Amino acid sequence: MVEVGPVYHGTLTELSVPHPRVTPHRASGVVTAIDRFGNLLTNIELGLVEPFWPQPKSEWIVQIGQQRIDGVRDCYVDVESGDLLALVSSQGELEIAVRDGNAADELGVAMGQSVILVAGN
Repeated sequence: MVEVGPVYHGTLTELSVPHPRVTPHRASGVVTAIDRFGNLLTNIELGLVEPFWPQPKSEWIVQIGQQRIDGVRDCYVDVESGDLLALVSSQGELEIAVRDGNAADELGVAMGQSVILVAGN
């Protein structure tokens, strides 16, 4: 027999992560996590929208609060230091970041903030 740790006798709480809403030209979701760098992780999985949106990601529009971000980038180096960007996280979800900065602080955003992704013009 292998022991892995003490038995937990407390109460477990199930966390509910809302599902994004996806239409032919728009996806709406929320910020589900903020990492230690201040990057905003969302529940919008780009694999859900890419097959249905013919426009390249560079034409997509992200709206978070009063901020509009034009285009979803492939990596941080696609923008200058200090610039806000939207990109695909390592988990395939929409991420909002500031290159060499903290998006949560710069935008004043917390978990649960609404995020909208539009297919473009």
